[in-house]
Amino acid sequence: MSGRSVAPVSRPCPRIAEAVSALPPPEQVFLDWLMWLPADADVEAAARREIARLDRRMPLAAEAEHLRLLFQAVLGDGPRASSTL
Repeated sequence: MSGRSVAPVSRPCPRIAEAVSALPPPEQVFLDWLMWLPADADVEAAARREIARLDRRMPLAAEAEHLRLLFQAVLGDGPRASSTL
């Protein structure tokens, strides 16, 4: 042995750990997914696959439901924003 000790792993207090999300926001996940797609990818087909993947995990948490809506928007199936002139 070299005589060196290993530093203990510090963990955040449970209150802090609960406040910090382990996952990035849905918009960031969507943008990362979009940037990851190959240039010649069928974006609509890829979005349908992601929607199907999410649907297999129903019921969804609020963040996952929001991500699903972003994928639906690619298909033109997302909620429409009302336009007021």
